[in-house]
Amino acid sequence: MADVVEIDSCGVGSWHVGKAPDARAQQAALLRGIDISDLRARQLSEHDFTQFDYVLGMDQDNLRAMRELKPANSQAHVGLF
Repeated sequence: MADVVEIDSCGVGSWHVGKAPDARAQQAALLRGIDISDLRARQLSEHDFTQFDYVLGMDQDNLRAMRELKPANSQAHVGLF
C-alpha cells in the first residue's frame, strides 16, 4: 500500500531532533528486515497538518501540543493512537 498510504513519524518536542532511532528500535526493525539506521528525528510542524490527513499522538500531552500547533484552516484529523 506504499503507493496509497504515506506514514511519517515525528515528535512534538525538539529534544531528539537530528538523533537516530533508539538502538533497540533499530534492532527490532532489522529483525524484520527493515534498516532504519539512516532515519533522524524531526519535530512536528504546521506543514504536517496540510501534508497528512491524520496526525496521531501517543498520549494526552502529545494531543494537547498537536492541537495547539494545528493551523485553524487545517482539515487534518488530530487524535490518539
